[in-house]
Amino acid sequence: MIDECSTVVGSKRIEFHPQWINHHLGTGISEEEMISCLERLGFEYDQENGDMITPPDRQDVDTEAELAGEIARLYGYDRIPMTIPRVETTRGSFPRKMQIENIARNLAEFHGYSQIMTYSFDDPAVFDRLRLPENAPERQAAIRIHNPLNEESSILRTTSAGHMLETLALNARRKHRHVRFYELANIYLTRDLEKNELPDERMQFTLGAYGRDDFFDLKGIIEEFLRRTGLRKTLVCDPHAGKPFLHPGRQAALVYDGCVIGYLGEIHPLVAESFGIPARVTLAVLDMPEIVKQSDFTLHCQGLNRHARAVRDLSLQVEDSRPAGEVEAALRGAAGPWLEKCELEEVYTGAPLPTGSKSLTYHLRFQAEDRDLSGKEVGEQLRKITAALEREGIRVRR
Repeated sequence: MIDECSTVVGSKRIEFHPQWINHHLGTGISEEEMISCLERLGFEYDQENGDMITPPDRQDVDTEAELAGEIARLYGYDRIPMTIPRVETTRGSFPRKMQIENIARNLAEFHGYSQIMTYSFDDPAVFDRLRLPENAPERQAAIRIHNPLNEESSILRTTSAGHMLETLALNARRKHRHVRFYELANIYLTRDLEKNELPDERMQFTLGAYGRDDFFDLKGIIEEFLRRTGLRKTLVCDPHAGKPFLHPGRQAALVYDGCVIGYLGEIHPLVAESFGIPARVTLAVLDMPEIVKQSDFTLHCQGLNRHARAVRDLSLQVEDSRPAGEVEAALRGAAGPWLEKCELEEVYTGAPLPTGSKSLTYHLRFQAEDRDLSGKEVGEQLRKITAALEREGIRVRR
């Protein structure tokens, strides 16, 4: 027999830590006994470096765990006591992003919305169907796929509205009269792709419905979602959302703490017709990265205010085109710290109001933290509020 060996098999050095071995075996073997066991197998101990040198014929031993196995075998498995494993445990929890996604799912399904899952690929023709101009950001940010399956799946979607409307249209063709859908899915926006950077993947929480729902039903769901995710400041609905696929008089950009976090509105009739949906369609889209960034699950508690409340109603006459949110913001800005609550109770149009105007009735609740307010103090506060509103062109109805 002829043996030709191109490599010389030699010894290996393995770190030797008796404490680590005892910790993992659950034993109390002394260092001297461990060394004795290994030396019986041909291992050599380098006391200066603290390493164990393997014999050339033991190429199966590479790690300290395998040293522990050899020691346990020679020490005797029957001599190793039964012990409970000593491990560190941590409390399991979802990261904030997943917590907010779960809140979105639970809330949508509680209100009767069913989840849909659509492809990330999109058809460039969707921009025309959504009446988006050539310079629209959704068009400019579209990323073309190098090897698309077909032209209808040749770009990565930059808006979630197209797939939602297609799914609603499919159900409309099947004669479903009342449909509510939601989707949690990414859109893909270009950054600086010349530097080979990946696109900006932004998850969108999209709600779409036709049938029983209207603009205000969807707005209520959005406000409840923001409350559950800890966004406690006032949500501002800016009527100038600038979305051409939404009805020009029934759309709003959702602004929270000066940042646009989404939009809400009713689909433009021409867009609904292009998708083949005969009913009115409501749509809301929230940008989840902004929600995650501004969410706050910290609980803030304070003692009950034991002082008496003073309740007043205030009716205001404004132009029909003036948003109620703008009027409420002016009212809150004019009120002092005693205004605890301000709620819109009634919107009225018609006689005896002049054409082109409306009446907004607000329910106001005043309360001080240090004493009961007198009727004179509340009256003085109301006079300051009404004077400030009239300077803003908001007339108080007597």
